[in-house]
Amino acid sequence: MYYPYAYMPYVHPYAGYAYPGPAYAPSPYYRMQPVNPYYYYDRPNAVQGQATWTEGGEVTKCGIPWSTDDYMTVAVGKDAPYRCGQELHITNLSTPQQEEIKVTVVDEVPGYEPNQISLHREAFEELGVSPDVGVIQVEIEPAD
Repeated sequence: MYYPYAYMPYVHPYAGYAYPGPAYAPSPYYRMQPVNPYYYYDRPNAVQGQATWTEGGEVTKCGIPWSTDDYMTVAVGKDAPYRCGQELHITNLSTPQQEEIKVTVVDEVPGYEPNQISLHREAFEELGVSPDVGVIQVEIEPAD
């Protein structure tokens, strides 16, 4: 049988036949790149720190209410690299499940270190931790 594309290894394997065959036939020449198993640990902008919780308040330094995004909000230190309205990924490092949430910066707290945050109680509980714990180890990363 004459196969006109035999010399072209990057052509679909059924390209020369009258009947196209299956919609997709895996080719040994096209392989998906494997997922980097260390991606989670190699995030360059991630910072490890501590998180506490708060019930929030009426007025925030940013002028954004604590109830934004169903209370998925956070206060950061005044010297932190995060700014008002910025979204952050917070990962709980204190539990084996390592729950992750996305929160919005709504307040700045004087006296906090750059790696200290204060989550709203709803966000704290969303990380799979009871508020009775008080302080947990977290990883903070700006959302892209």
